Amino acid sequence: MQKKSILLAENLGYQLSSTRALFKGVHLSIAENDRIALVGSNGVGNRNR
Repeated sequence: MQKKSILLAENLGYQLSSTRALFKGVHLSIAENDRIALVGSNGVGNRNR
């Protein structure tokens, strides 16, 4: 049985400059009951305080 996607992103990319790509061609699918985490340096999410 195929899982139902709650988030689907295809062909994502991010350019740092006109000659430098951080990533390109990324495909992402998150389904119901998948476990995910966002990880970053301590305090990164508090920039507006």
